[in-house]
Amino acid sequence: MSELSVTGGCDVHTVRFPVAAPPTTGERLRQDHINAMGVSFDERHDASTVIWYAPGQLESEPAWRADVYEDDPRPGHRAPDGHIDPYGGTLYDRISNSFALLVLTEDRVVEHALVAEAAARSLPFTVIHLSGLGARAVYGTTNVLVRPDQHVAWRGAVLPDGGAGAVLDRVLGKVHGGAATTDLVAAGTAGA
Repeated sequence: MSELSVTGGCDVHTVRFPVAAPPTTGERLRQDHINAMGVSFDERHDASTVIWYAPGQLESEPAWRADVYEDDPRPGHRAPDGHIDPYGGTLYDRISNSFALLVLTEDRVVEHALVAEAAARSLPFTVIHLSGLGARAVYGTTNVLVRPDQHVAWRGAVLPDGGAGAVLDRVLGKVHGGAATTDLVAAGTAGA
């Protein structure tokens, strides 16, 4: 409460009125980020040369909005996170600072090819087996390659023409522009 004294002749009148405390840092941050889930969480790479997009994905991509975030497992988007073990570890914890292949199937053909190709390049590479049907429903396919920045680089049930080498060439930036880009985008998620 603040006080204001008013004098009028010999009488002094005191008027009390409430004064709001200045907002705390936390309150200011919450005010600044109201309805900004897209800003905070929807980092994505639209039309990047190091992402292997699904056929037609770039043309059908919804416009980015500052107030919207939805888990989206498509290439270029942040990989949906969640607890993946009974001890509270998350997918992002497991990915750490390496490329990671999420394997959501018993078929190991894609896994073996990508692991061998990553080893031949001395590329830090983690394989994460997620056997639950829920994970496969979220990701929409059986194999998902995630970059160290937690964005989906490629996904599919089978490797495209050129195999694991072509996928890693693309996501490591060894394929640029022209016909190669068109071919890679067209091959995208063959069999997904």
